[in-house]
Amino acid sequence: MDVNRLLLILVFFSNLILGFFVYLKDRKNPINISFSILTTCISLWIFSIYMLLTVWGNAKNVLLWGRIAFVTGTFMSGSFAIFSTVFRHEKFQPGKLCIYLLILFSIIFVIISIFPSSIKQVVFEESKMTPYYGITIYIWMLYPGFCWLLIFYNLRYKWQKGNGIEKLRIQYMFFGIVQ
Repeated sequence: MDVNRLLLILVFFSNLILGFFVYLKDRKNPINISFSILTTCISLWIFSIYMLLTVWGNAKNVLLWGRIAFVTGTFMSGSFAIFSTVFRHEKFQPGKLCIYLLILFSIIFVIISIFPSSIKQVVFEESKMTPYYGITIYIWMLYPGFCWLLIFYNLRYKWQKGNGIEKLRIQYMFFGIVQ
């Protein structure tokens, strides 16, 4: 096994363990629940990238794991948007409707991402892979873009309304994102 795949497995398990311990810290806290879901989605996305590297050279399997990477990436974007919505300053309570809509849109865009018209085919030429995308991939790209706008909006809003320690938490989260 090469170093890249070994590191991916290490990061995969690190994220799973981190999410599990945060969840165990307070199982009823929406922040802990959403963070553990986020780390699980990140882990699954990392695993799909690991599998892409493992099946490299087999166009059919690369196409399958490429679609799975889009599925897990879609859930990762949605779960991060939910985490940013739930991540609160003390006076902010997000509506359940917002969270349910994010879940619904994640499911809709997962379905879009697995259409054959999203990733039509994968061609290997001279040890170089070339994916051919269809029209629905451009529709799919709207969702992660929307999620990132929502994440930054939530952080900005909560930073403006927060007090000293809350602002510091949000700044750490913001700098963790942009790093």
